[in-house]
Amino acid sequence: MLCRRLATPAGTITLIVLGTPAEEDIGGKAVMIAGGAFEGVDAALMAHPAPFDIEAPPMYGVESCEVTYKGRAAHASVAPETGINALDGLVTAYQAIAQLRQHMRRDARVAGIITYGGSAHNVVPDRAEGRFEVRALRLAYLADLKARVIRCFEAGAQASGAELEVKWSEFVYEPMNNNMATAVAYKTNAENRGRKFLDIPVDSTGSSDMGNVSWVVPSIHPTFAIGAMALNHTPGFTQISATDAAHEAMLQVAQALAMTGVDLVLDSDLLARAQAEFRGAPPP
Repeated sequence: MLCRRLATPAGTITLIVLGTPAEEDIGGKAVMIAGGAFEGVDAALMAHPAPFDIEAPPMYGVESCEVTYKGRAAHASVAPETGINALDGLVTAYQAIAQLRQHMRRDARVAGIITYGGSAHNVVPDRAEGRFEVRALRLAYLADLKARVIRCFEAGAQASGAELEVKWSEFVYEPMNNNMATAVAYKTNAENRGRKFLDIPVDSTGSSDMGNVSWVVPSIHPTFAIGAMALNHTPGFTQISATDAAHEAMLQVAQALAMTGVDLVLDSDLLARAQAEFRGAPPP
């Protein structure tokens, strides 16, 4: 954490730069909220590289889990009838979730992978493991969808006879509560530095523990293009991230975020509008 007190025409302010690790799985910002890191903060600003510049991208709430099926090993040829196939339980659940997707709302997602399915093809697997996530733009529907996914897990256990164990993440990633007063100010500052924004509606992007911060303090989490159309979490995006164009984009966006912070300090009306909007936001 870096912290500096600055004298401005509006008075003395405190600028805090927080490193926020473990965004992808643990929910580092949620841990920091619980530890009081955002107490007394008037606004929180961050940005994330992406294929497009979007000042206020919608972001899903998400819960993730680790799933384990425990069965009984047996020789797959000599005596398969004595075994309980843990992998069958996980595959059945995986297929049930795939069928569930047809009946999900368009503002939700479920994804998962099988991380372990056995160690030898001629042995009935006595253990199978997977990781899954449930996403939705509203927490109420996230809870409903989570319950349906749990029933898929239970169906796999019932069909295979394997024992089921599900461990859910400690923190729920909440949907992003974009503070539009601040987002509009950011967009103006970014455009003044040459950024070009996507002018068509975006239904959803990913998820971030910045969503949790956005329900504690007025927040923005814009995305910014780094030079090509490659999507995040792909090899192409990794390669682009190391280019001079990506570095220049990052500097432009950092300047725009900084100037938005200046606007919030010097423009009392902007800060008041941001705080009023935050207080009036409906629950997630």
